[in-house]
Amino acid sequence: MSRWSIRARILALAGVLLGVVVGTNVYLTHKLADSATAVVEAGELGRTIDAANGARIAFGEMRYWLTDLAVSLLTPSERNAVAARERMDKFLDALGSSPNCAPSVPNTRSPPTTRSTSTPPTTASWATSCWPRRASAASRSTACSRRSLPN
Repeated sequence: MSRWSIRARILALAGVLLGVVVGTNVYLTHKLADSATAVVEAGELGRTIDAANGARIAFGEMRYWLTDLAVSLLTPSERNAVAARERMDKFLDALGSSPNCAPSVPNTRSPPTTRSTSTPPTTASWATSCWPRRASAASRSTACSRRSLPN
């Protein structure tokens, strides 16, 4: 190297340093592209987690309102249960369209049905349709009246 002139040495050093800079830029560009892909995948996973959490919450609300409906037979409970079911279906549809979920699972959910408001069911008809072995209201009232009351 002692035979090279100073100008040749400086040009060789500049060429090596330029090669290092170009190599570093290529490496960092590749890593940046990998990081951008990872960020996109993390965003999709975050949306999937949000949809799963929303479906879980909507299912809990639907279960609450269905339990309330079974106990009280009130129309607001039914409306709230149907609304919660629709929210749950929306979240489940979003979850099903997610690339992180299995696409081979068929959608077997039936659409929510609503009760006709023109003829609300009576408590007796509801009770006998749900529990056919349950005693009628008349037999319960006579059985209660036959009980002896403590003195």
